[in-house]
Amino acid sequence: MSAVTGAISRKNILLTVGGAIVLAIVSTVGLLVKDRITGGKVGKDTISYSRLGVDRKAVNVDELIESLANQARRWRKDASWWSLSIHGIRPNATVDFSTASGGKVTFVSAKSVQSASKRTRHDSIKEYSLTRQGARSTGLIGTKKPWKDFHALATPECSVSQLIARLGERGFKEGTVRISFDPSFISVAGWTWRVRSEDSKLAGSYSMDDCSFVKP
Repeated sequence: MSAVTGAISRKNILLTVGGAIVLAIVSTVGLLVKDRITGGKVGKDTISYSRLGVDRKAVNVDELIESLANQARRWRKDASWWSLSIHGIRPNATVDFSTASGGKVTFVSAKSVQSASKRTRHDSIKEYSLTRQGARSTGLIGTKKPWKDFHALATPECSVSQLIARLGERGFKEGTVRISFDPSFISVAGWTWRVRSEDSKLAGSYSMDDCSFVKP
């Protein structure tokens, strides 16, 4: 190899390496900017709010539950909503997930939880944690014993939006509340929403049938 050819080869190598370094720096900066804008990387186990068809800065809770139910039915066709706990719900029935995590929504497979087979039951419950980036699937849960008397929950006559409207009648005009439902707890009034708030006029249980106040 001549000295000239060697010099040209070394120059090409340096240009190639230099270009790769510049490209790597630009790519890294781009990822950092994207991460800052989106609030963090969306992992493969997370469904972004845009994919769910909702605005993460003003998520309507009822729409979110329905969107997650559609996702859960891709896991099991008989998946049905089972429980939830959502923080920071505003007086307009929306919640901002762009600044903080917002709770959890759970679905169950009616057929699986009733099965006598432990193998079938081991992944019969699916949970979604609500994060800044989206709804993160936190894994599958099993049941120790069959839920022999299990009945899928009917869609509440009192939706979250209707519940918020009821709270508005009781003085909910600003701030936020936390709303939850756990089928493990049932009152003499039947299934109820649980509202947690610093305002004692709002905190308590509300019927899922007609949004009526049940108890403090």
